[in-house]
Amino acid sequence: TACPIIWRQRLFPDTKLVFIGFATIAWYSLRASISPVAEFATSDLLLLGSAASSFILTRVAFLNSRATSLLIWTLALLLIASIGIMARQWACPQFTPIFPNRPTEYPSGFFGHYNDCANFLIGSSFVLGGFSLFGRYSIGVRIAWALVSVSGLIAVYFTHSRGGILATVVGLAVFAAMILIIGQRTQTRWFAPIMLCLPVIGIVAGWFLWAGWQSAQEIRDSQVGVSNVLDNSVRLYLLGVAISCTNLHPLAGGGSRSFSWESYHLWDVEAYGHLAARTDMVHNELIQSVTDYGLIGGGLLLLLIGTIGVTALYRTLLLNRSEGDSNFIKVSSGGVASICGMLVQSMFSFVFHLLPGTVLLGISMGIASPPASSLANDDGNRHFLNRIITSAILLIITISLLYWGIKGSKTVNLLWPVYFGNRAGMSEFERLRRLSNAVETWPQATLYSDLAMIRHKAYSAGQEQSQFSIAEQAISDYRSALALNPYDTTTSLRLAHLLALVGKDTEALSQY
Repeated sequence: TACPIIWRQRLFPDTKLVFIGFATIAWYSLRASISPVAEFATSDLLLLGSAASSFILTRVAFLNSRATSLLIWTLALLLIASIGIMARQWACPQFTPIFPNRPTEYPSGFFGHYNDCANFLIGSSFVLGGFSLFGRYSIGVRIAWALVSVSGLIAVYFTHSRGGILATVVGLAVFAAMILIIGQRTQTRWFAPIMLCLPVIGIVAGWFLWAGWQSAQEIRDSQVGVSNVLDNSVRLYLLGVAISCTNLHPLAGGGSRSFSWESYHLWDVEAYGHLAARTDMVHNELIQSVTDYGLIGGGLLLLLIGTIGVTALYRTLLLNRSEGDSNFIKVSSGGVASICGMLVQSMFSFVFHLLPGTVLLGISMGIASPPASSLANDDGNRHFLNRIITSAILLIITISLLYWGIKGSKTVNLLWPVYFGNRAGMSEFERLRRLSNAVETWPQATLYSDLAMIRHKAYSAGQEQSQFSIAEQAISDYRSALALNPYDTTTSLRLAHLLALVGKDTEALSQY
């Protein structure tokens, strides 16, 4: 859809942005292609592709008012629906519209976890806020969007996400700063009243942070007090472990999600136990990218986001009444605030390792760096290379996403009842059948391991000689899982246990 528009109109006049984006995608793709665990690399590349395509398509949408309106109304309706589900969950914590259960009872909307819900609320609310203030739409539509935007930001409080509450305040500060710059540059009538209200806005933001953290601590049955929010030695230790992992291979990183196995070598068992606090991912997306993709990957990511932020700020500082691109530049303020808010949230949780988070980041980056309308119809030959690069990226992403999308859809269709359906009403034979079919469609270590666990459990329950073939099948599945992910220590331990049960002590000892 986007390629014809890219060729017909000069959509990407920002040459630096194109080349930095291309370099970032190229490095992550190259590093992922030689990662030790292929399925982790595939996962990361699918997320990267989703973010990149969302970014490009959002910029394309800016050239058509209907496309832009459709995009923003979709975000608004999703936001309304999420707030409605959160209200239902506030009254009935057991309610969940999609998943059979949630890890906590805090309202989480469509998501399984409240941190991901807070990230969606923050990102979409600021995008909506930018369009409600500066979009060229009727006053009724803009008021409606403004009400939804404010409601979304208030709803962050009820997720009890401490990172989300801080991210909301930071996003508000950035949004307010951008609005003030726009007001001063365009000499609008509301600039002076807002300047006078700044102290009140600051007090409200400070209260929101203090009250939100206080409430979050109380509901967790932790020690009451805002100061205790920062007293989280486990998170600091996780960051220390991640930095130590980075030191093993500072430039190139350890490969896709390498923290999940490298952290074992550096974990202090005496201080934090065997498994209780250790996680497969760093609770900090930037550090995760540096750990997995090295200082080169982290540096390119910061350079890309920094270029978008600096470009948006530069355009805003040069804004004037007569400029033809003023509407695009003003609206970009919401995208900048959205990026800042989500980046802060990502410092406390791996929100960009879920598809909605990456798509929303791509949309926000596209809104923060819209194509200048006065340049959009200029078919200058000097931007021919930009078109080739952008179109090539889009075509590669499209082909990849179609391939994995069809494969993934078939797999989800088979596995949804197994993981998210009524487990009590499903026989072990049916679970085995669905998992076996799914693993043929998309071989993954997790699926092989789950297959093996079902057979392992069946053998342990009977342990008759006639069931020896079941044990052999389970051993074969465990080995298939380890062939795909040799760093999965849980699978190794389960295989060792089963080998010991069938009397293969030497092989069991090797696994242990």
